[in-house]
Amino acid sequence: MSVKNGIAIGAGILILIAACVLGFNAVFVKSRSIPNSLKTAAPSTETTSGQTFENLVKEVEGAVVNIHTEQTIKNFAPLPYPFGEFFENSRPYSGTREAYTGLGSGFIVNSNGYILTNSRIVENASRIRIKLNDNRIMEGVVVGTDPRTDLAVLKVGATGLPALRFAASNSVKVGEWVAAFGCSFGLDKTITAGIVSAKRRAIGSEIPLLQTDAVINSENNGGPLVNLHGEAVGVNIALSGLNRSYNGIGFAIPSEIVQKVYSDLTKTGEKKRGWIGARIQEVAPEIASIYKLPEGAGATIVELAPDGPAAKAGLQPGDIVLEYNKQPVRAFRDLSTAVMETQIGSTIRMRIVRDGRELVYNVSVGERPSSIAERFHSPDASNRGRLGITVENVTPEIQLYFHLTSREGVIVVEVAQRSSAEGGGVQPGDVIHQINRLPVHGANDLIAALHNLSDGSTVLLGIERQGSRLYLSLQLE
Repeated sequence: MSVKNGIAIGAGILILIAACVLGFNAVFVKSRSIPNSLKTAAPSTETTSGQTFENLVKEVEGAVVNIHTEQTIKNFAPLPYPFGEFFENSRPYSGTREAYTGLGSGFIVNSNGYILTNSRIVENASRIRIKLNDNRIMEGVVVGTDPRTDLAVLKVGATGLPALRFAASNSVKVGEWVAAFGCSFGLDKTITAGIVSAKRRAIGSEIPLLQTDAVINSENNGGPLVNLHGEAVGVNIALSGLNRSYNGIGFAIPSEIVQKVYSDLTKTGEKKRGWIGARIQEVAPEIASIYKLPEGAGATIVELAPDGPAAKAGLQPGDIVLEYNKQPVRAFRDLSTAVMETQIGSTIRMRIVRDGRELVYNVSVGERPSSIAERFHSPDASNRGRLGITVENVTPEIQLYFHLTSREGVIVVEVAQRSSAEGGGVQPGDVIHQINRLPVHGANDLIAALHNLSDGSTVLLGIERQGSRLYLSLQLE
């Protein structure tokens, strides 16, 4: 073979190799680009659903409002030293008033001017001003509030307003994108984004909450948490002691609860709840193992109100509730929520386990009383008025909310005017740990101790107030 022919063959081989390599790389690059449609040179805000956050803001921000409140309080004249230290609660009223302002968020849910927000934002407000997205400032009135869910409905005198729609009940999924709207730190038209981290969280609240890593703080309280379709999946709520400043976790009241409360508040101005008169707790693991219950399922009845619907129907402490109104009880908090949302006066079916036997009871649901503690712990009516206080056992939620050192004792939720307790200095929020140096573990201990005391007896209460321990002496009537 000549040199000339050898060179020609070598060149052909090189060309063939180059073509193969280039072709392989082209195929490789093409196949690699299929799952990644985003160009690194131009980052996009497009979400997995094709919606962009820019478009989401345009859809939602028109319905978001800023809420400014004013609260007037009594201004007391100062007492001369050293009397002010000892008679702080007896200072004379000076006749003047001081105004304090608050700031929060809300959103329009009806084009005729109905607005949802948190009840804590408008609590005790003497004036409410609402700034709309078009910068109009209007006077707001309270249609109704529900402190138990921290929800309130306001109204402004305007029509044709942009309103948010709610997502389908329970449609939100863990891991999906959401955005929180509001006025963080006084900065209106603020949006933060994140994902739904968890559902049905019960932290410092009576209701199960959505958890998100979108920024939620004390001033975008009441704003909407929306999905990528521009639908409200919840109402932002900053829990006391958790979200005064962002710490990586936020919460929202789920839309299915919000819609029910909104409906009741717009109809009657208040939220009425069902009640069967049963205190419950989670099923102990060893009990769940015996009855082969799924982890966390069911609810154990630990106490019954003497005149409550459950007691009248024949339920007993120790019963394990498996099913309520033909729905399985998958977690003990599910039962509480289901009872509260049951129509008052309706009769429901409860399936329980007692001593290894499954039984069924029909319970007529009553209206939840304003003072649960009084209905549970009042076998002797004369005992209820001897101190003039209403107390409740310390639940984990109460312990967290009030930053209590333990769950021992009972918390004072109401003090009657001109009662022995008021005269002795007892205040709502005090936790009673002792009576006459005997320990108070729960409300029954307090009632039993009072039952053994005669009229006119001196009572020494050991209490906890804002982290400090003190003793109060008062006389029974």
